[in-house]
Amino acid sequence: MAHRVNKILQVFTKVTLYMSRSNTPTLPWAIPMYDCMETALQSATLDNNVSGKLQQACTVGLRKLHHYFDMA
Repeated sequence: MAHRVNKILQVFTKVTLYMSRSNTPTLPWAIPMYDCMETALQSATLDNNVSGKLQQACTVGLRKLHHYFDMA
């Protein structure tokens, strides 16, 4: 289970590191990064190998991501 959680969270680490760069314009990458996170969460919610609790957590995360995307 820890491996699956790590795999799901890995995309958020990559996005955070990429968007935290200094001296690099990141605004053009905001929407593609939302898409990247959305894809990872959607995949996890549909993956039969992911436990029910983890799928529920990904579903909640997806809702929160959509909320912030709508605000952007």
